Amino acid sequence: RPPRSTLFPYTTLFRSEATFSSFYQSRLIAELKPQKRRYFASGQIMTEAAIDAGFTRDLYVALGEPLGADDAWSVRLHYKPLVRWMWIGATLIGFGAFITAFDKRYRRTRSVKELAPGVSHA
Repeated sequence: RPPRSTLFPYTTLFRSEATFSSFYQSRLIAELKPQKRRYFASGQIMTEAAIDAGFTRDLYVALGEPLGADDAWSVRLHYKPLVRWMWIGATLIGFGAFITAFDKRYRRTRSVKELAPGVSHA
């Protein structure tokens, strides 16, 4: 559906929102609603991306700029496979480092020479 613009009467916000539906084998997977916001007080334009996060992929949709007077907009669509697996891998590496830090096999042991007082090290 093309972007719909809304002016909020008691705020300084003008919002354009579009609706994108994602299907797989004629089954609805996600409905994404990215926004383009304009704040009158500061004149800033902010883009709010819609994200459908999944275990095997992430889907990002963001509105670009209007392309003309006939409701045409540029759209950015990103398909990112296996993003969650990168975070799971980093967590496993951190967990392994934590366990290794407390493993007794990797601690330095002192020899009898180091513990005896008055003995010079050769």
